Amino acid sequence: VWPALVLLLFPSTVAAEESSLLEGWHDVWLFRFLVNMLGYCTIIIPGYLLISYFKRSNYLETGSGICYPIIKTCVFGSEAKTGLLDDVSVVPRNEGDSGSSVRQVVKLIFCSAGLQV
Repeated sequence: VWPALVLLLFPSTVAAEESSLLEGWHDVWLFRFLVNMLGYCTIIIPGYLLISYFKRSNYLETGSGICYPIIKTCVFGSEAKTGLLDDVSVVPRNEGDSGSSVRQVVKLIFCSAGLQV
């Protein structure tokens, strides 16, 4: 009963004893990082290429079809948002309103601890 319980609770330690270093190469953090970056690149690079193509081909003026509203919103944005940005005057930010340095440090530590959980 005890060996089965150990297998259920700690499978990695039991497997580590039985396998050699060459069999566990996929658990190395650098390999996992590269696989993760490859996954992100499969989305980011084609997205970048599509957005640059739509901007170069002047798709906003010549586009039509079912996907036109989605492409217009995702690539070029909506006109309502850009109009609001033009009407608002830029107000300088007061550094005194953000609080003291001690308060900012406490907030930073609190947020960092929350990310660790």
